[in-house]
Amino acid sequence: MIVAGGTYGEECVYPKMDALLGSGGRALTALRTQIDVEFHTFFPDNGTVRLNFGGKTVVHQSSSAFSFQYLHPLASPRLTGMLTDTLLLAEVSGDHVLRFGCVEGHFKVDAEAVVYDPQGSGELFSANGSRAKRLAIVLNEGEAEIQTGCDQPESAALALLSKERAEAIVVKRGAAGCLVVNAKGDISHIPAFRTRRVFKIGSGDIFSAAFAYAWIECGMAAREAAYFASSNAALYVDTRNLALTTELPSLDPVCAEPSKLAIAVVSDQQTMLDHWLAWEAKASLDNLGVRHVQLIDHFERNGLPGLLTAMDAIVVLPRSPEGMAIDAIAAAYTAKIPSHIFCDEKQSELRDVLGSQAVYDDFAGCLYNSIWN
Repeated sequence: MIVAGGTYGEECVYPKMDALLGSGGRALTALRTQIDVEFHTFFPDNGTVRLNFGGKTVVHQSSSAFSFQYLHPLASPRLTGMLTDTLLLAEVSGDHVLRFGCVEGHFKVDAEAVVYDPQGSGELFSANGSRAKRLAIVLNEGEAEIQTGCDQPESAALALLSKERAEAIVVKRGAAGCLVVNAKGDISHIPAFRTRRVFKIGSGDIFSAAFAYAWIECGMAAREAAYFASSNAALYVDTRNLALTTELPSLDPVCAEPSKLAIAVVSDQQTMLDHWLAWEAKASLDNLGVRHVQLIDHFERNGLPGLLTAMDAIVVLPRSPEGMAIDAIAAAYTAKIPSHIFCDEKQSELRDVLGSQAVYDDFAGCLYNSIWN
């Protein structure tokens, strides 16, 4: 298989990450645990890429290296590097290709079977003259809407299937799993899988790599390939292990629909950092598609029982054993509303007080599990 995709620096502050991967590099690393892979990528320095990835690597020279910098896995990244007005175009041909959208330009593909992941580029597969006898497109809900103008994932998938004459469309839906449309127009919904930790950076790359392996190399139907991909993506976000596995452990599927949920965020709000974290949690849940996210202010402490009655879950960000957040846990317990509590590893005293309750030391994992009740 040929992987045509980007090579980018990736940095995350919490949890710590500093690597040279990108969509192409990550997919290459995952796939070559199962099959032989040729890698095509853009980068200004041939030696760096070949030293990092080895094997069969073809570097199409670009003018600048790019990096994505994240504060945490659900944060919007900061892109560093020198963008130019002219996008690069590189041609790739072969039997089996996994093509990603890139910051620097585009890969024009001519192949027997292709899986295409636009990576936010908004470009249709065929827009640059790419051709495939068999085509599957893997993209997220926002990309599907941009490419079709349809705001419902099922309608967008069907429109894209016709527009691109594809055999399969897979629309990733985050905490809600994904949906698959095959060549006949049949729609299948594939669950996400519950994990305590959710390292979101690169999860889509692993999904696309696993889907390409299953659909192209193993001949699975699109629905089964998407299930295989969702399972491997779950293992990655939980462990950060890049290797694909065909021997999947027992996983807990979850059928969540964020657009139907109401979730409260409760913080002690004693400092500016407390306020910032609460707003960051709210923004992240909004971005994950939760219908209603209510940030409860400290002056509403006495009204907590009433405020929580309409909530499906609460995210709790405690600072001390005497704060409003602890009161919220007690009120939620009485109302039989699930609490999901974020305490990092430095809050050991508070973790001791909370005991065996649903306490997470992973911020993204806490938020996802509030959706996966």
